[in-house]
Amino acid sequence: MIARDVDFHGFSFAKNDRVLLAFTAGNNDPKEFDTPDELVLGRSKNRHLTFSAGPHRCIGSHLARLELRIALSEWFDAVPSFTLDPDLPPQLHLGGVYGLHRLNLLVR
Repeated sequence: MIARDVDFHGFSFAKNDRVLLAFTAGNNDPKEFDTPDELVLGRSKNRHLTFSAGPHRCIGSHLARLELRIALSEWFDAVPSFTLDPDLPPQLHLGGVYGLHRLNLLVR
């Protein structure tokens, strides 16, 4: 909760307002990522907060990375050529877990 009335970067908050700090929003920081809105699987500078950080880092992060590596490998073997549907852009799901609600692909 907000401790006192404050203006922050053009937004006004009143004492006792509730706010949600979405850590994953840091993954879109243009100061940290050259192209934050692009999926770059081989990004060399990749200090993302997907699994949090420090003592709060997700205990299952290593398993999740392995599962994702396997899933993507299987996907690319089965569907080697695809593109985003330009008429139906991806729909993001925001909140405690950041991800995709809808991803429409055109398979070639």
